[in-house]
Amino acid sequence: MERLSLNEVSSIIKELKETNQYEKYQDMILDDFENHQVVYTLDSDEIIALAYKNKLFLLKC
Repeated sequence: MERLSLNEVSSIIKELKETNQYEKYQDMILDDFENHQVVYTLDSDEIIALAYKNKLFLLKC
């Protein structure tokens, strides 16, 4: 998976916030850290945008 430009990230995050999906993705990233001690090296907004763009679903355990 390649990194997204800042414009792509901003556009996707804006779309997710407008459709009230952003919080769902954000909660799942927090769950990864709290329950599984997963630490990402990318900004959370970029992870969310990459997942959404590539039609990946973040799973909450």
